[in-house]
Amino acid sequence: MASKDLIKRLSHSSEQSIRDQAMEELETLIRDQQVKFEDIELRMVFEGIFYCFWHSDKPKYQELLATKIANFTDMIKKEENVLMWVRYFFKCIWLHWDRIDTWRINKYLSLIRKQLIVVFKHLQKTLITNPERIKEYMDAMYEESLKDKDVPLG
Repeated sequence: MASKDLIKRLSHSSEQSIRDQAMEELETLIRDQQVKFEDIELRMVFEGIFYCFWHSDKPKYQELLATKIANFTDMIKKEENVLMWVRYFFKCIWLHWDRIDTWRINKYLSLIRKQLIVVFKHLQKTLITNPERIKEYMDAMYEESLKDKDVPLG
């Protein structure tokens, strides 16, 4: 279970070393299947991830962090939890989209691209065993990022 202290260290510290330690701890929790895939927990986790990424300023570090965040998806064992993880990733990005400033937009677009690559690779594997699941992923990404949103699409 991700503690409030972990989320605080992910999101509020201006010290990269503290954020890095928190990301390592989160990675361990995800790998060991100790993250609860429930609404409140996932919202807290993604808030922490979002602001951890927000504070990453150096391009090389941003690239590494974006890859690490996207690869969390592959550590999740249960298919329904992967779907929830993807849903909450896009939900969090959408909730904060209007706050991302000009200086940070490219790093968030990079994070989104990396997440999509991981999701599509996952779907490629899923297609073999469970082709119906693909629609669930597409619906989740659409519902959390585009559906009924009052923004231009082009």
